[in-house]
Amino acid sequence: MTEQRRLPRRKVDEPLELIDPVTNTPLGRLVNITVEGFLLYSGTAIKIGSVYQLVMPLPQTIDGYDKVTFGAEAVWSSAPGATNGHWSGLHILDSTDQERDI
Repeated sequence: MTEQRRLPRRKVDEPLELIDPVTNTPLGRLVNITVEGFLLYSGTAIKIGSVYQLVMPLPQTIDGYDKVTFGAEAVWSSAPGATNGHWSGLHILDSTDQERDI
């Protein structure tokens, strides 16, 4: 089957945790990303329509950045699978041009 996505997705090569800075707790792990959204794997359910301000610490400094911050809205979420984890799709609402390029 041929993939019909509008934008190419970049798979994440190493684990990247997304942190909710309001609660200072991990929201989940980034699985893949486009310029408009990303797939998140988390241990807890993500409520559709929820808006988050997120911080993604980088494993190494890139162009002077050691983290990326952005807003995102949950657009879909699945029930727990065999691993008891949740898969969720989030739409990126805001980020700087420099952070988007990272």
